[in-house]
Amino acid sequence: QSKVGDSSIKFDGTGDWLTAPSSSDWDFGTGEFTLEMWARFDATATIEFGLISNHDFGVGGWQLTYDGDGDDHFHLWSTDQSDYDLTSAVTPSADTWYHYAVTRQSDTLRFYIDGVQQTSQAFTEDMTNTAVPLAVGAYADTGQGALPASNLDEIRVSNSCRYPDGTTFTPSTTEFTADSNTKLLIHSNW
Repeated sequence: QSKVGDSSIKFDGTGDWLTAPSSSDWDFGTGEFTLEMWARFDATATIEFGLISNHDFGVGGWQLTYDGDGDDHFHLWSTDQSDYDLTSAVTPSADTWYHYAVTRQSDTLRFYIDGVQQTSQAFTEDMTNTAVPLAVGAYADTGQGALPASNLDEIRVSNSCRYPDGTTFTPSTTEFTADSNTKLLIHSNW
């Protein structure tokens, strides 16, 4: 399976996740950012799991998770442990690729699925957490909330707002090119 390029990262649903060491690259503070990726789930999700995070319980940080217990929404935790729900009416179908993006532009959070803004809200929190590794495929670097059987592709973390003003966009189906605002880029090709 792949959305961009020749392959994607396969998570088999038995506790797979990726980590990267703690870094100031994951500290957005009060600045702008974009978290984005392509995701494909083998089945309709019924559990809560993480797509990408820089969060540890009791320490703070941020996380983008899917809540499959009937709420069907993504949410972001700030450094002060406040939970900012970015609710979507879209429940992912099995075996379908979706592009997910969360941005911060000035003091506004926006959540997009397939380039269409689902919701937005005011957000003035500090998102700094230097002591915690980055996790991809879980909502904590220790593996809590690991993905069910899924594929992820073209994962990018940026310290800029790549999709401003709530404008609808067409998600790229070609590989991103790293620039000065790219803090993480995983093509997930062979």
